[in-house]
Amino acid sequence: MLAFWMLYAVLISGLVVLAGSALERVSADRRRWIWAGTLGLAAVLPLAAPLVREWFLGPRGLDILFGPAVPVLGAALSDLAERSTWNGGIVRVSLDGVLTGLWIGGSVLLSLSVVTGFVRMRRRAGSWRRAEVDGVAVLVSEDVGPAVVGVGHWEIVVPEWVLALDDRARGLILAHEQEHRRRGDPTLLTLALALPVLMPWNPALWWAFFRLREAVETDCDRRVLARPGEGVVPYARLLLDVGARTVGRMPLGAGFGERTSSLERRIRLMLEKAGGTSRSGVAVRVALAALLVVAACSLEVNINTNPDDEPAATPAVEIPAPPRATDEPRVPPEQLETGARPDETELPPPPEETEARPLIEAPTFTPFTVAPSITNRQDVIAAMEAEYPPLLRNAGIGGTVRVYFFIDEEGVVQRSLIDNGSGHEALDQAALRVAEVYRFSPALNRDRQVPVWVSFPITFQIR
Repeated sequence: MLAFWMLYAVLISGLVVLAGSALERVSADRRRWIWAGTLGLAAVLPLAAPLVREWFLGPRGLDILFGPAVPVLGAALSDLAERSTWNGGIVRVSLDGVLTGLWIGGSVLLSLSVVTGFVRMRRRAGSWRRAEVDGVAVLVSEDVGPAVVGVGHWEIVVPEWVLALDDRARGLILAHEQEHRRRGDPTLLTLALALPVLMPWNPALWWAFFRLREAVETDCDRRVLARPGEGVVPYARLLLDVGARTVGRMPLGAGFGERTSSLERRIRLMLEKAGGTSRSGVAVRVALAALLVVAACSLEVNINTNPDDEPAATPAVEIPAPPRATDEPRVPPEQLETGARPDETELPPPPEETEARPLIEAPTFTPFTVAPSITNRQDVIAAMEAEYPPLLRNAGIGGTVRVYFFIDEEGVVQRSLIDNGSGHEALDQAALRVAEVYRFSPALNRDRQVPVWVSFPITFQIR
């Protein structure tokens, strides 16, 4: 089940990233914010898409704010914690449990990697000397930079070899780093990195993060080149030269030097003519992006928490057929002399002390020749529709809860218990509330009305 939700999230995030790709050339000076918004929406929309649908289709409760993630992850965590069993020295867990463990482990390892990189940078920064270069306060390292580092308090770090460059080249590098510092890019990138770290299995989030990082650099390139007298070709040559000489990279920094592939794209963007996209082209890109976002909001997933169950045919909620006269508990061979016929409904055999305690106290074998039948099916259907948890219903999640009913001689339900849960506490509790609505005709043992225990499923499932 978790695997299907992860695929659902990747599909929605992918549609949002495609929308960001369509929009990125609409406005060169807003590219960084387009990708920042794209990354945030790609992370949040898989959780909030059901809420967006409810805004347009009618509210049913704010529980759906977290979309299908809460019930799916809740079930997976429950499975990992409670359903892992030892069998011959081998621990057996479901696929959901394995995926949950890998998800949590991956996020923890990536978080530790980021924190470790930040700590190492802080330690190395202790050996860097402070200097003033061309009127700009910087930290001078042996091989780290050029970059802007820090969270909240941003500082420019340059390697020693930058000091030996000519005034023009050194001025361009410092101007680029000052643009990063002026806009707080290290903090922006740190916050953005948290999203793919929280969902490390989502390639769309990583793609959006790298495009955001690239957009941050190209935005600073554009601002530097907007100054009077600056040329694209000398600046591009300087980019390639600095990129070839850059050795140390800052884990949470933004800087002039980048990988060769990224530098090539930055140079291509710089060589593009400003305002190259026509108004009609902008309109097409905006319309395409809007269409992709609407498609992402409209994408639904139907996850059945009980994969062994057959899907419902047409009803929104499935009501089990009333038990027949043959729907009696399966009994051990030694009890067949009672005249009861075995069936698929199974109740525990009567314990030794059954006669010494009230029948209502616990489910036990109760023979009957005429089974109780439901007399208020429409009321039960209405109750199931009303009690279906909105969080699960709107996420497309269903399940089957098998319930014990103790029915007295008048056909009144005196007690109901969970026989076999669905895997979701919310569905189990909803089934017990629905059980209170049931009304039955009395069960008969030959010609006498008798109290009985019966067990049958209550299935919640959307179309």
